[in-house]
Amino acid sequence: MAYQWLHTQIIDMAVGVPLPPVATIMQQLAVSRATLDSAYRMLEAEGLIERHPGKGVFVSDRCATGEIAIVIKSTLLSAESSAFFRLAVTSLTKAISELNPRWQVKLHVGQDTETDEAFPATLDLTSPVLLPSLRGVFSFCPLFGLGTELEERGVPLVRLGASNNRCSVSYDRNDFLERSIQHLAGRGCCSVGLIYAVNRRRTQRANSIIETERLVAELAGRAGLQYHHEWLMVHDGDWSETTGYELLQNFWQLNNRPDAVVVTDDILCNGALRALLQLGVSLPDDLSLVTLANQGGALAYHEPVTRVEFDVDQMAKQAVVMMDDLLHGRSLVESNCLLKGKLIQGKST
Repeated sequence: MAYQWLHTQIIDMAVGVPLPPVATIMQQLAVSRATLDSAYRMLEAEGLIERHPGKGVFVSDRCATGEIAIVIKSTLLSAESSAFFRLAVTSLTKAISELNPRWQVKLHVGQDTETDEAFPATLDLTSPVLLPSLRGVFSFCPLFGLGTELEERGVPLVRLGASNNRCSVSYDRNDFLERSIQHLAGRGCCSVGLIYAVNRRRTQRANSIIETERLVAELAGRAGLQYHHEWLMVHDGDWSETTGYELLQNFWQLNNRPDAVVVTDDILCNGALRALLQLGVSLPDDLSLVTLANQGGALAYHEPVTRVEFDVDQMAKQAVVMMDDLLHGRSLVESNCLLKGKLIQGKST
């Protein structure tokens, strides 16, 4: 009773306002000091009050303390996954701490599951121990109903690396493809293919493949490059460097292949580059290549590769700004922020 009454009062009080004296509250609610002290401990755990001996109890800024969670799958942190995830976790932790050193930043590594929908059940975000102190969640994975539940409980969610969430920061895929194709046209290429993969657990993955191919065909036509359906090397499922190796091998076996290729993922590109070395293919004499890359993430090749490079630090900072706006009830400038990359020419075009 004491906790609920105090909680209701505090929600409508300004930060820094003192609560009535302990004796006054005890008399008003007809509770013991032990009961009131227990209520205070619960409110402190939620970041709603601060007790200062000899001065009193004051309403605190709930958003100023507590935990900020970073959610990711264990497989995304492995050496086989893109360096993006490891770089992004580091950048995100730094950006959160710089904005508010009082926040506790904790990594919640969920288990890999057969379906994306099953993943949220491997997390502990709504546990009674954690939830009262949880202020916000950054996630590299879709949280589905769990994300809705958190937001309904006043815990904002910001998604990284995907643009299909209500609040998200991700790379602009269309911009990457457009910059790559325009660059290849400017270097004198006549035709372009695509090495691409879609996670088998991604919702509506078939539509994603169709939409990506439609976009590539449109951009190629606009740039004066030829594009044919058989030049799309797509893998529908989880991928690795081996996937990129196999897709490039298949690409090179085409009787009528294009003189340029765009690779949509740095891990796929590392495998494709390995295949090119084994096949004895010379870049750019035999083939021109452009790939997506992350700033600070190396590509496994002996010479610089032409890439559209995205700034992971910029993504992390933008995500933290979005979270801060959500926590303080400010209107978002963009709810789905798409970051553009920078084309850096190497010796592969």
